[in-house]
Amino acid sequence: MDQRLTIHGPSGSRVYSTVLYVAMALGMFTGGLLADRLSCATDSRLARLLVAVCGLLGGAVFLSVGLAVTQPYLVVASLSLALAAVGLCEGPLWAMAVE
Repeated sequence: MDQRLTIHGPSGSRVYSTVLYVAMALGMFTGGLLADRLSCATDSRLARLLVAVCGLLGGAVFLSVGLAVTQPYLVVASLSLALAAVGLCEGPLWAMAVE
């Protein structure tokens, strides 16, 4: 029996949905790290705001691309990038709420 990953079917769906969640988790980690690094060079509130705004704008752009393409792997790639970009906002926004 062939054990390769297929694009269609349950195993492909599982991989595609996992990629989305992993991309968002990586985006959350990267957003916090990026905001901390930028806050060393400038005001921490401005750095966090900049990361959040750029993340949301990037998420909107990648979501638009994901809606325009038709191949499943391109849809997953663009939606993963959109979720990663939105995930950039998570850490800075919670840090601003705590401050």
